[in-house]
Amino acid sequence: MQKRRDFVKTLGAAAAAGLASAAEGGFSFESRWKGSRVWVGPEYWANPLQNWRVEDGEAIAKAAAGRT
Repeated sequence: MQKRRDFVKTLGAAAAAGLASAAEGGFSFESRWKGSRVWVGPEYWANPLQNWRVEDGEAIAKAAAGRT
């Protein structure tokens, strides 16, 4: 039981030290992702494998020729 307690103490101290150093360092993140998808809206789940377009205010899934 003592080993477990020592492990939890060490883990807690390491986590606290890591959080403190991250807060001091002014960590910043900038994504390089450039979105290329049409945003249909938060109310809808657009399948990313389909070619979605917004035409005349409506969400349209364009199908390739010869596909059903």
